Amino acid sequence: MSILKDNIPIDCLLFPNSHYISTAPFIFHAFGILKLTQYEACFPDLFRSFAIQEKINLKKQTVIMMHEHPFAQFHFCPKCGSPRFVEHNEKSKQCEDCGFVYYFNPSAATVAVILNERQELLVCRRGKEPAKGTLDLPGGFSDCFESSEEGVAREVKEETGLEVTRTEFLFSLPNTYLYSGFLVHTVDCFFRCTVADSSLAHAMDDAAELLWIPVKELRPEDFGLASVRKGIEKLLAQWP
Repeated sequence: MSILKDNIPIDCLLFPNSHYISTAPFIFHAFGILKLTQYEACFPDLFRSFAIQEKINLKKQTVIMMHEHPFAQFHFCPKCGSPRFVEHNEKSKQCEDCGFVYYFNPSAATVAVILNERQELLVCRRGKEPAKGTLDLPGGFSDCFESSEEGVAREVKEETGLEVTRTEFLFSLPNTYLYSGFLVHTVDCFFRCTVADSSLAHAMDDAAELLWIPVKELRPEDFGLASVRKGIEKLLAQWP
């Protein structure tokens, strides 16, 4: 028996066989588009299951893409537009018309490790996919023509409002980042960052929330991105 909410059978979320089609974050209906969020409060268990399935699908997609050629989605030469853009080796493609060779290399990214005087680590809650809602550290992609030190200072300013006064390189880790259906490989550089006034921290940009977590209470499994999770494990092994 269908449960009705505003005349919409909620079981159509699970069994979209007729004129209802389920896809996050909307229900597509013959008479319009209905946001799922209006039903979430009424059916929390259903939506938790739906969110879990979406995460499983995302992980499956990532695993599949990791076994593809990195340029599998690129069908045309970016220089001349020829469709004869073929695999050159395991990390590049070559145009058979103009000869252009394009190599797939990891993008530079940075991660900020910021501790206050109480030995609490500044942690963000991710406001966007991938890994939305999980914990993270401030950071992001480096821009063209800036150093990693400049990049981490900029990201900290954009996400927390804090002014970085000093950076110290700690270590780097490889990572993959699924963005717009494309698997981006990165090298994440971790920096210990000193800030001018930690009390001024407030969530901005991609950060939905900021938290100061005591080092002894950190749990690597709460961090959604693989490299940051491994980074937290390395830091905890080093810290007394």
